[in-house]
Amino acid sequence: MTPQNSIYCVWPVALRQWDVFQKLTPSEQDDVRSFVVFWGGFSALYITSRDEVCGVGNNGVHVNLLGLASPHYRLETTDRPVEVRALSGKGIRQLSTGVYLAAAIDRDGWLYWWGACSDEIYGAIATPRLASEVPRYSHVSCGAMFMAALAADGWVYVWGRFWNTDKFYKERPLTTRNVAALSCGVNHVAMVGADEDGAVYTWGDGRHGQRGYLTYSWPSHDDTVQKVQSPLAAMAVHCGGHSTLFVTRDDGHVYACGANDARHGRLGVGAEFDVVSRPMRVLLPTSAGAVTELSSGWRSTLTSVYAALMSNGDVYTWGVTALPQLVSSAGGSLVSAAFLGEPTPRGVMLHVRSPSLVPPPAATSADQSSIDEPSKKKYVQTIINQLSCV
Repeated sequence: MTPQNSIYCVWPVALRQWDVFQKLTPSEQDDVRSFVVFWGGFSALYITSRDEVCGVGNNGVHVNLLGLASPHYRLETTDRPVEVRALSGKGIRQLSTGVYLAAAIDRDGWLYWWGACSDEIYGAIATPRLASEVPRYSHVSCGAMFMAALAADGWVYVWGRFWNTDKFYKERPLTTRNVAALSCGVNHVAMVGADEDGAVYTWGDGRHGQRGYLTYSWPSHDDTVQKVQSPLAAMAVHCGGHSTLFVTRDDGHVYACGANDARHGRLGVGAEFDVVSRPMRVLLPTSAGAVTELSSGWRSTLTSVYAALMSNGDVYTWGVTALPQLVSSAGGSLVSAAFLGEPTPRGVMLHVRSPSLVPPPAATSADQSSIDEPSKKKYVQTIINQLSCV
């Protein structure tokens, strides 16, 4: 498991830490299996044990970020869960939300999107619909009004538009090289190459330094893919609203570029200037070991917050603070330490653990034969999967 594909889990009781889940009854809370919380913590999409996708909280009368259909299509907010029928029963594997649009990928690789994603009328909103005629996608990340998706062959495609521009992209390929991972900021995307050099590439707006190279020119460079100015190989990349962070392959250090101020979030690099145009190392203590997990989150004002789990079990956060601060030690959970009650980490769904890890009663010699070997193996694997969550 790498800092890019970590699996995040919470205990069922943790749902109470998010105010938006107080709108659910206790039985409805017990039925939540995975979820994302967004828009400042006031909105949530979740999947139940019956593979129903539901939305609750703020929806946005001009956005429909919960993906609701009639008669809830134009609701500003919903205080009770509403099923998103267009996504239910499809085995949704990922949910991603931006500012004005959202997306999902199902078990077969079909990609859906909704919100302010119409290519016909600027500002028109849509319910969940297929974004592609080919089921080939493994990961999606949403920016403000655009999204980027990674196909199974390593190509990256984009849909939507940059904020306040008329140019619209519809499954436009960004790269002809293999990409291993990607992440979107408000108006840019960062990608890690799948080849040996592990280079980081960016596309989109770079006025805050998030493109990661000194010669960026606005707006002529916005529609070109460029390599970040760093010789280091990366194994993971995560974007803040206006920043790019990546984890190095050799030593597990974090490097960052982009906005570095109180409004957008501090990068933790020890620099006093507001724009960091070339990646600098985040000042996490080397005594804590390598970074094993890295996450970013957007607060309601699009202020970015960052969190890292170190190999010694310490969790550090920064963004609100200028430098990384220790918030949990001795095997703490990154989610519990940094994101409880807040918008969940960008790019991942949180999974709810089984309420009990207590093994079944020991069998006596008389009924030992009633417990078949496949059942034992299935139970053991379930425990392993649950314990692998952080």
